[in-house]
Amino acid sequence: MKKLLIMLFGLSMATFSCTQKNEANVPEVETSPKEESHCYIYMNEKDLIKLQTFNEDGKITGTLEYAFFEKDKSRGTINGEMQGNLLVADYKFESEGTVSVRQVAFKKTEDGMREGFGPIEEKDGKILLKSLDSLSFDNSFLLKEVPNQE
Repeated sequence: MKKLLIMLFGLSMATFSCTQKNEANVPEVETSPKEESHCYIYMNEKDLIKLQTFNEDGKITGTLEYAFFEKDKSRGTINGEMQGNLLVADYKFESEGTVSVRQVAFKKTEDGMREGFGPIEEKDGKILLKSLDSLSFDNSFLLKEVPNQE
């Protein structure tokens, strides 16, 4: 029962956080009335992944946060596009005082979003996925869509 209460409290806090403005150190993502906004959350007792997206005419912007137990947290912005049911974006984030950019890909399904993993390479200071066609979504966490309250 205690675990259930903790998880419900955590989920409600994560949902609430999708309605809050970005922290001062993360660039503000401007919204307009014609944007479509979504919030996706993965959470267990110790880990959290939160993806908030804004879609305006096919351009996807938003925020992405990883908070894994006993690992460094990272939070930053995404800029990309939908390629069919695949969100492909640059994730610019700060972790341990260093700003980095890496390419991310999330597959949209009926159940939510799953991050794709595969071979990577570094090019011009950015970490890129070698091939979008060879990504694996089998072992990734399911980020479920939660209501946005604006």
